[in-house]
Amino acid sequence: MNVCYVCSEYPLPDIASRGGIGSFVQTLGRALVKQGHRVFVLRFYPSEGISEDQGVRVMKLSTRHWLAPNVLSRRRILSRAIKALEREHGIDIIEAGEGTSAMLPWSGALPTVVRLHGGHHFFCHFAGVKTRRLQATVEKHYLRRIDFLVGVSQFVVTETARLVRLNRANVPVIPNPIDVDEFRPLPEVKAQRGTIVFAGTIVRQKGIHELIEAMPIILKKFPEAKLLVAGRDYRIPRTRLSTRAFLEKGMDDRTKETARFLGHVEHSQMPGLFRRGHVCVFPSHMESQGIVAVEAMACGRPTVFTKLGPGPEVIEDGVSGLLCDPYDPKDIAEKIITILKDPELAARLGRNARRRVEERFSTDVLVPKNIEFYEECIRSFKAKRRKHAFRRNRMESRR
Repeated sequence: MNVCYVCSEYPLPDIASRGGIGSFVQTLGRALVKQGHRVFVLRFYPSEGISEDQGVRVMKLSTRHWLAPNVLSRRRILSRAIKALEREHGIDIIEAGEGTSAMLPWSGALPTVVRLHGGHHFFCHFAGVKTRRLQATVEKHYLRRIDFLVGVSQFVVTETARLVRLNRANVPVIPNPIDVDEFRPLPEVKAQRGTIVFAGTIVRQKGIHELIEAMPIILKKFPEAKLLVAGRDYRIPRTRLSTRAFLEKGMDDRTKETARFLGHVEHSQMPGLFRRGHVCVFPSHMESQGIVAVEAMACGRPTVFTKLGPGPEVIEDGVSGLLCDPYDPKDIAEKIITILKDPELAARLGRNARRRVEERFSTDVLVPKNIEFYEECIRSFKAKRRKHAFRRNRMESRR
């Protein structure tokens, strides 16, 4: 099978890996190649070229095309690239996320898939901001018209369907896969007692404000506790302050001493960071799946995740981790203290977390599901085309 992914980001050797959709495509793409499939990635980049990533062929389209005046122009660029791939290698299926779905060419010759990771409607709704009219209209149009949909969580499928008024039944759910060989516990690496690890963009929606507010409560019970924050800073709109500067301005002296902002951490270094954590905490206000929580769980660390959105799909509360109210610093502190004060609970949650990832989120489990999904899409698409061709020929014969 030859799969072509169209994405706005993809980790490349010459740039910082950002995780997100690009990291998902990289993980799945590499796994598909190992099973004998061919994977192509089309993405926009400052300079054109072709590179290889463990068998995944990455075609970089110049950024100047990304800045073309409208979606139609961008689609023409992608259409030419896909046609070139089709002539040279053959393509069986094309996939994109919500953000790039409008740029997919509509030749009707190949089945197209959009994987729901949380698009414009989704994030605007949960961030409490208004949608942009043009972007919202385009997203609605193309999500309704695309051949096939699949979501990374039941939550993102349900909410996207509600927000864009999708009339589609039984959209399948296939979570983002985790490379459990990369994200795994190492017996020789021991957790640092009292270390709390947070990973994500330093922005309110990730729950970092409430986590910082929870620190004084935690420090009263565990004076040795310290917080490691990994993620890029975010400038607050309509202000000159960064989120980090805003947070530091409101911290008490003790929290300032114990909170350490690490900035951007390469994706390849994240397993080592998670392994250092006595507990990993992600009190997000909104997530489509919560990939960092799954990565921390894969490293065998006890994890506190949001009880909202896809939280219950990721963690069985009290079994493979703890779920918290992300808007309540006291609840966040309580869940963290529960783990810090009970070594047996921490060990049990860590073991169960690893087991849950192996059973539900590993590439060994999810790559076959993706292959089965792609094959079903291809069969269904071909059957539909044959049916349309039969009807067209029948109508022409009656004339």
